[in-house]
Amino acid sequence: MRISARRLALISTLTALAVALRLAKHAALGVVQFVNIPLALSMASGLLFGVTTGFGVGLLAFTISDAILGLGPWTPVDAVAAALAGGACGLLSGKAVQRTEMFVLTFLLTFAYDVATSTILYALFGLNFYYAFIAGIVGLFLPVMGGYLLAVGPVTELLTSLLTIAIVEGVRRRLPVIPHEGGGWVRRRLPDSPVRGKRT
Repeated sequence: MRISARRLALISTLTALAVALRLAKHAALGVVQFVNIPLALSMASGLLFGVTTGFGVGLLAFTISDAILGLGPWTPVDAVAAALAGGACGLLSGKAVQRTEMFVLTFLLTFAYDVATSTILYALFGLNFYYAFIAGIVGLFLPVMGGYLLAVGPVTELLTSLLTIAIVEGVRRRLPVIPHEGGGWVRRRLPDSPVRGKRT
């Protein structure tokens, strides 16, 4: 599949934004995890601009920001998981997705991302898969494997989902048309907002 120059520029811009915001959060608050900015921008990119953009932003945002913050075995795990979440959201691009549906989708994808990445990393560090999976779920609520925060999973999932919705709705309000993955432009509107210029 060939990616157009416009699509490549869009992926680059959104990736740069995700990296910059992640670095700013890291500089201000350190490694405390309460919102996953690259994941939120990946899912928002998918919902707004399609599978390719969501996948590309997720893959590149974690890879580039980790190259600055510190690469490790978590880098490909986080990057691929975020890319898959962004690509999954891209399947709904161009469809009228209500705010509640968007929240449920992004919350569940963030939950799956958290459990999957934790499970894979715990397994890479020596736990058998069963115990790694249990630690991945329990670790969302209680400190495990060196963690120190309570209920960090639900807080992260909630804030990441709300950030994704804020990005999507903000872009849809400000851009009357958005580049479509298949080429051309698509007129966007929120499902519950009236079409401008239409007489009722």
